[in-house]
Amino acid sequence: MQTIHTLYGKFLRNECTPQEAEKVLRWLDTPEGARHVEASVRQSLQADELKILPLDQGESIALWDSIKKQIEDNQGTASQVSESQVHPPVGKHVRYWPHFAAAAVVLLLVVAGNVYWWKRASSTVHVVNNTPHNKAIELPDGSHVILYKGSDLTYAQRWPLTAPRTVQLQGEAYFTVVHTRENAPFSVVTSDSTTVQVLGTQFEFSARAENVRVILERGKVNLAFPKSRALAKQHLVPGDMVSFNKTTSVISKVRIDASLYAFRAKKAIELHQTPLLSIISALSEVYGYSIVVQDRRALQQRFSGALPNDSVESVLAGIANLTGLQYRQVGKHVVFYP
Repeated sequence: MQTIHTLYGKFLRNECTPQEAEKVLRWLDTPEGARHVEASVRQSLQADELKILPLDQGESIALWDSIKKQIEDNQGTASQVSESQVHPPVGKHVRYWPHFAAAAVVLLLVVAGNVYWWKRASSTVHVVNNTPHNKAIELPDGSHVILYKGSDLTYAQRWPLTAPRTVQLQGEAYFTVVHTRENAPFSVVTSDSTTVQVLGTQFEFSARAENVRVILERGKVNLAFPKSRALAKQHLVPGDMVSFNKTTSVISKVRIDASLYAFRAKKAIELHQTPLLSIISALSEVYGYSIVVQDRRALQQRFSGALPNDSVESVLAGIANLTGLQYRQVGKHVVFYP
């Protein structure tokens, strides 16, 4: 008489009769069967029998945690297989592997698949923008990033459908995040663990030196700070700009024209009856320039059109052309005058 372990081996090779397959499935749905699958997976990982991709000790532990969760999630599934699946019409040959793979959580596919995808998911992509221009990046989920100059971004080569999507940012970038059907959360994390959490949205995130700034154009985001700072999480809606000084731990939150302030991600600055004061304020905030307009009345004038956005110099020249003012510049100090 064949032992259950022998039948289990036949099941993996798709050699079971209908009656044998049913017996294996019922056994897999018992604590003994579950322990056997768990032990087999662990033994194969430790022995590195599959030789699919090399795993170091840390990766093996993390992978095992992932596999164990899948086994636990699938326990009891075998008992839900319908009677029609277990007892097909007489004389009809049925391939049982497609019907029972999910229920059995068998060793071969679980381990082989998890090792392969785990290695892919744990492989990271690191993009550094050392050019004077923006760099466009498409993430594994179809989200898009405009990485500004002097910035770098790190993310996984692949994100499982339901897993959290996380990227690490040093510098500044504009994000257009897609909302997945699985509602997988998306997070941008800085080197000090300041985190922006979203589902699907458009926002600009700046994390340089002592300052963090988030400008939300569409959707909703949460800005969370490291636990050591004991600061309340900030909830942003479109048009919010939150700035945080790491040295003083001071947070400021103001309402702005988000499309105007996030102009660096766009080829031109679109103006729609926009006051000159708002334009100057956006430039000062984003570039850190000191800009003075000697004719105070000009600050209230409104303008429509598009300002070229190739560089800060082109923006300044565009303002002069639009307003009829002249300007002089010394470093980051700019004065507009009649």
